[in-house]
Amino acid sequence: MEGGRWLLCADGEWPPEEVWKPISETCNIIVGVDGGTDAALSRNIDVNLATGDFDSITDTKVERIPLPNQNSSDLEKTLIYAAEQGAKSIEIIGVEGGEIDHQLAAFA
Repeated sequence: MEGGRWLLCADGEWPPEEVWKPISETCNIIVGVDGGTDAALSRNIDVNLATGDFDSITDTKVERIPLPNQNSSDLEKTLIYAAEQGAKSIEIIGVEGGEIDHQLAAFA
């Protein structure tokens, strides 16, 4: 999974399909960030793996990489994971909306 262009799918509000679809088609590694896995799969996006603490995911078929540190958000942990795996570029979809603490953590 090293290198390449990564797409991280979070579980917040998504932009219209004409925004996310071309991005998803050009990324070679697509990661569902916990519940974002379900959000991506519901849009027929082929998710390579799911990351996080899995407190919001319902899918059971996608490979999971547990990132259990409760002192960081799932998105933050996934960004670190992607960097450690050598991601050349990272796109994020679904980062807006949701609980206020998750919004603040995403922008921090």
